[in-house]
Amino acid sequence: VGYALSGPAIHTSTLSNLGMVRLPDAMTPHIEAFDFLLGPSRVAHVDCAVVGYGDKLRINFSRVIQEAVVERAFFTMLVRHGVPVKVDSNTEATCPTVSSVA
Repeated sequence: VGYALSGPAIHTSTLSNLGMVRLPDAMTPHIEAFDFLLGPSRVAHVDCAVVGYGDKLRINFSRVIQEAVVERAFFTMLVRHGVPVKVDSNTEATCPTVSSVA
């Protein structure tokens, strides 16, 4: 009831974490990575989904706004803290100023 009355009005974004995906040993040679995506909502302009597999953590953002301000700030902060980051995007201008560390 509380969410129905005011939730969407105060809801800014969603973060969902699936955690580490574990597969049977026979499957691991055939799987490189997993992605987990949330469909962007009309209320929350930026959503984030996280999934880990093997030694990689995938952080996927989806948004309904054009600007990549949240993603840029998030990944820039990780790079500044020495976390290796590789940015992939389905648009050319999503995070053009983020330094990528291999």
